[in-house]
Amino acid sequence: MDKTSTSGSEMTPEQSVRECLRLNPIKMSPFDIHMFFADDKNVSEEYLDRSIDSLAEFDSNFEETHKELFVELQKWALMLVPLVRKIPLFKLLGIIQECASSTQVFPFIPDFPKPPATKLLDHIFPDNSLSSEEKILEYEQIAKNTNVLLGHLCSWRDNVVEYVEGLEKFLKYNKAQLSDEQIERINQLLQKSKRTIPQIDLKIEQKQHENAEEIQEFEKFYKVVSKEQKVF
Repeated sequence: MDKTSTSGSEMTPEQSVRECLRLNPIKMSPFDIHMFFADDKNVSEEYLDRSIDSLAEFDSNFEETHKELFVELQKWALMLVPLVRKIPLFKLLGIIQECASSTQVFPFIPDFPKPPATKLLDHIFPDNSLSSEEKILEYEQIAKNTNVLLGHLCSWRDNVVEYVEGLEKFLKYNKAQLSDEQIERINQLLQKSKRTIPQIDLKIEQKQHENAEEIQEFEKFYKVVSKEQKVF
């Protein structure tokens, strides 16, 4: 197949990078970029110790002043993908270690628990095949049956509890390897999830109470109907 006709979904990572750089050609030599950052008149060690995002927070004008330089630096960084098999292992491991210290890698770590839905509606309809309006209409039908709604609430609670247990287990076995930022983020997720459980419990109690009232009403109705049938 001709590479120019390959769709984005069919491209390998290497092809995607090459296509990206074809559409956005590199305009600056890697040697010029290195010389700029190697000159302590341009960049201090404190700056070099920071990520681009961290540097932007520390000195918001620096990246803007050298905007083209940072754009070109990130283009060259993309070359890691097609050249990954050519880079010495110790350097690759160093790059992986840097990547692994970010909270953004959590969804890609195999034993990191999958987060539960933050709303009951999203728990009942986990995919995106329905619009928000369609989900609400479907939910209105489900809500008419208290037992069915209770089942969804209990299932949602189980998911949140499982998530909390998964986070605690992940933190216990990986704490030594995690960055301070990652530990803080996991603790935030734990606190938020633990607050959610009693909120779901309250909804379950409310629905159980409603269900009990419905049963009582049905039993009263059934007794009346039974008496009427006996009369006739």
